[in-house]
Amino acid sequence: MKLSYNWLREYIDLDVPLKDLVDVLTYIGLEVEEVIDNKAKYDGFYTAHVLKIVPHPDADKLRLCTVQSANGEQTVVCGAPNVAEGQNVVLGTEGAVVPSAGFALSKRKIRGIESNGMICSQSELELGEDSDGIWVLPEGVESGRPIADYLGLNDVTLEIAITPNKGDCLSHYGIARDLGAYYRKEVRKPDVKFEEGGDDVANSITIEIENADACPRYAARVVRGVKISESPDWLKQRLTAIGLRPINNVVDVTNFVLMELGQPLHAFDYNLVAGNKIIVKNASDKQAFTTLDEKKRELDSEMLMICDGEKPIAVAGVMGGMNSEINDNTTDVLIESAYFSPNSVRRTAKKLGISSDASYRFERGVDIDAVILAADRCAQLLQQVAGGTIEKGIVDVYPNKKQEKIVKLRYQRVEKIVGLKLTNEAIKEMLMALNFKLIKEDDESIELEIPNYRHDINEEIDLVEEVVRLYNYDKLEPQFFANISFDARPLPVNLRLPTLRNKIREYLISNGYNESLTQNQIDPDSAAIFTDSPLVVANPLGRELSIMRPSLLPSMLRVVSRNIRLGTSDLQLFEVGKIFETNDDESNQVKGVKERENLLVVLSGNKYQDNWDVKNRNVNFYDIKGLLQSILEFTKLNNVQIIQNNETGFGGNSCHILLDKTKIGTVGEIDRRILKQYDIEQSVVALLLDMTELYKLPEKQSRYNKVSSFPSVSRDLAFTVPEELEAGKVITLIESNGGKYLKSVDIFDVYKGENIAEGKKSVAYSLEFVSNERTLTDQDIDKVITNLVKNIESTFKAELRKN
Repeated sequence: MKLSYNWLREYIDLDVPLKDLVDVLTYIGLEVEEVIDNKAKYDGFYTAHVLKIVPHPDADKLRLCTVQSANGEQTVVCGAPNVAEGQNVVLGTEGAVVPSAGFALSKRKIRGIESNGMICSQSELELGEDSDGIWVLPEGVESGRPIADYLGLNDVTLEIAITPNKGDCLSHYGIARDLGAYYRKEVRKPDVKFEEGGDDVANSITIEIENADACPRYAARVVRGVKISESPDWLKQRLTAIGLRPINNVVDVTNFVLMELGQPLHAFDYNLVAGNKIIVKNASDKQAFTTLDEKKRELDSEMLMICDGEKPIAVAGVMGGMNSEINDNTTDVLIESAYFSPNSVRRTAKKLGISSDASYRFERGVDIDAVILAADRCAQLLQQVAGGTIEKGIVDVYPNKKQEKIVKLRYQRVEKIVGLKLTNEAIKEMLMALNFKLIKEDDESIELEIPNYRHDINEEIDLVEEVVRLYNYDKLEPQFFANISFDARPLPVNLRLPTLRNKIREYLISNGYNESLTQNQIDPDSAAIFTDSPLVVANPLGRELSIMRPSLLPSMLRVVSRNIRLGTSDLQLFEVGKIFETNDDESNQVKGVKERENLLVVLSGNKYQDNWDVKNRNVNFYDIKGLLQSILEFTKLNNVQIIQNNETGFGGNSCHILLDKTKIGTVGEIDRRILKQYDIEQSVVALLLDMTELYKLPEKQSRYNKVSSFPSVSRDLAFTVPEELEAGKVITLIESNGGKYLKSVDIFDVYKGENIAEGKKSVAYSLEFVSNERTLTDQDIDKVITNLVKNIESTFKAELRKN
């Protein structure tokens, strides 16, 4: 924000050197990025009078101008088409630096004729925009005056970086208010006095608010009989000093009040407001509207509009419309002063791609209690610079008055947080200087009512920050020690870092998998595959990031697709991340939102790197299932079942993973139809584990099991079983009935074809038996094998293959 030093001093008496003021502004959180001395900027530029013009003897488009200025009569070569005898102009003399270009002027010959400077345009001086050449000053201007004196630019402009939480300082009065608190000086509000006349304003305009959440307050005044003209010098000088281009007296007044009080205003041509009515309501989807920048824009139903009895006439808090703008024929003006919700304005401005001075302030929060003051100030100045009659009264629709916040500060918190030892009275005095109202106090604390313009004060810590701001951060003494509490109390469960998370990450990385990190937000189309009730982001960066993801799959498949496009098709990737779903459970950390942590592992492409002695193949279901079994062994998870079942996002060849009958994940092939949406033609297999469920399990400690010193005994069993039988069910039965010597059971062959009946398959199992006490005999094993064969045949309609 640009701040005029002279303008600032209208509200507060400052008797400190400019350098000290710059330091103080930075101390209180208003960092000064640049100091521009306008008098020095325009040093060497003077008013001048054109006495005579003759053609250049050696150039058709150039003319020789004799001008009278500070250094007497001089000849200047000029190519501007609008230069004429008798004009008053701005002359840049030798040594002057042209603001827009940054080069210094010097005497030089142009086509053989010496030119003693340059006749300037407004754009070259950064004082406006020219459409037809040089800047022609009004008649009667005295020649030879420094242009800074003539324009009242004997001022210093400060470029201040305002942080997003300090919307209350986006005006000259707001900054004066903060300086007043620091220096403990009185701050003067603008003196608003005017005479009303004519009809009662309530007979001229009515206001309806249909969306009070987006527009809690809307006020209006009417000024009749104004005359549109150029603004007086003092008003143009104020705006020019802070980089604003004067337009006309009505528009300039609204901009002046905006920069004075921080309250955006809009002036409508009253006679273009149909039905003498203002309706604040949301637009219709795909409704067209042309804004003041002459661009036709498409609206949606989330955008708040200012409408008259027939049509929309402004985008609320963002920009007015062409159909109601102030023009040369305007005689009656409707002044709008309102409070619009920051979220509503931010969302609309972002969608429309508009950033205006008004939207910038509404997005950060303006003072809802200054709405009337700003409207009155605007009416006063309009009457002063444009004439007219201010109608009696003001229409103010404010259905639900905003209550001031009450915030409590415990005095000892100031010292505890920042190490600053201040008396209770000193702390109180600082806070009262900020216009906070005392509600209650005792020896230990103070309760304050916070003005509505301080949107950044909500909690005790905010008051601590205010004390430190006014004390001055630079006066804090550094402390090179810390009092660390080694309290043995553990962190809350939901804040602890699960040890299993990093164990699995390290396991996968050590086995050649690459970790992927993706956004928590996805697009609505991808989310719709996995949920009917997506969690929508309130103010998204864009449509593609507007939904909190209900699954890790969409983000990961985008990574897979991108890698394949870039030539890397053999992939082993994993991600540990959050998924989100809507949920009404009050126990959730965030009301209405349920978060779960998932592990997703994907394989795609070839199983092995190309090698002359290895026959390559594509990864398949058994590769990802094998990884699952490895992870289960690594994490020592028992009682896990794998049951064939379809899952959203997975194809027919997929299984649910159950732990003690609780679903903890899915393993299988990704559905081809989903792969097609991401332009993936090769197959992708995936493992999805619900880590939130796994974190609930007690951590199992590793324990050493003695390796048997006796030889093991192996037996192979092959059964003909129904084709649809899951081989894992047989393994479960063998493990349950294999006796105390059974060490392991594995499938080593699955066969369908010759010598196997239709609808049947052959599954071969290898069983290993071992004892820690002795060498096992055939008698020890045969009895177990006979029992197992009998159970398997009767349970699964199986038949032992004997050859």
